[in-house]
Amino acid sequence: MTDTVDLESFVVEGRFGTIGLDATPEQVVEAFGAADHLEPYRRSTPMTLLYGDDLEFRFHRRHLTAVSLGLPDHGPPGTGPIDTTGLWPPDRRAMATVRSRLAAAGVSWRLDPIMTKLYDGDDSQAWVTENGVHLSFFEGLLGRIVLSDLVTTPG
Repeated sequence: MTDTVDLESFVVEGRFGTIGLDATPEQVVEAFGAADHLEPYRRSTPMTLLYGDDLEFRFHRRHLTAVSLGLPDHGPPGTGPIDTTGLWPPDRRAMATVRSRLAAAGVSWRLDPIMTKLYDGDDSQAWVTENGVHLSFFEGLLGRIVLSDLVTTPG
């Protein structure tokens, strides 16, 4: 039995179920079971646990530094063996809906100028919340959520 993750809470609070940036690889495996794939530490790359096609946990010195979740263009979010709720149907991933949800929770967010520039011409935008959650929107729908200890916008 694995933890169920509310993806809408992930967007607002910056925790993936019971997992936050203070987690170890063992805590992630305890919460969600064995990963589908493990990329071990290398000299210049972090250790990565991969679940399904779209979810990864990255570790540096045995501490979680990022959780990255890609959302499918069509169909409900799926993360391999991990049960998720929220962000379905698609209108719950619309930028206006996400903005309202963050505002209702008192969470601010800012445009991420670096990532948005990388998407230039794609009708895409990237934002980062005060909780370190990076939100990438493609054609107005949330397509990727990344919790990271790296914040790319000025305070």
